[in-house]
Amino acid sequence: MKTKEQIYLGIDHGLKNIGLAFASQDTLLAVPFDIIDGTDQARAIEEIQAICLNEEVDVIIIGLPISKKGEDSKQTQYVRRFIDQLKKKTTLPVIEEDERFSTLMAAKSSESGDDSVSAAIILQSYLDREFRKEK
Repeated sequence: MKTKEQIYLGIDHGLKNIGLAFASQDTLLAVPFDIIDGTDQARAIEEIQAICLNEEVDVIIIGLPISKKGEDSKQTQYVRRFIDQLKKKTTLPVIEEDERFSTLMAAKSSESGDDSVSAAIILQSYLDREFRKEK
């Protein structure tokens, strides 16, 4: 009997929008999913909770915008507060992933620099690092 594969939700939290991406443990390939409004933190968390329930998410990976020098910025502090609130509202593991170069990579990979593409890059970075350890 095959056990259920884990489903991962990747999150890129910008000032206005929150990009979302999915991956399964079976494929280990992150794909852009959606963009939600990030201006209302409480509502965004409710939407993320509903998505996690509907899509049977097991793990949340959220990008942490650390400066190129490895220091926290105002955006880092903003996202950390969001992470704290999200952790209070969910029982799922919420894992922080350094996103220093995801926005730049997303801009290079698509004309719009789509937030969901950034979320997929963050999630793929996590998956590549974590599952390379197991080999």
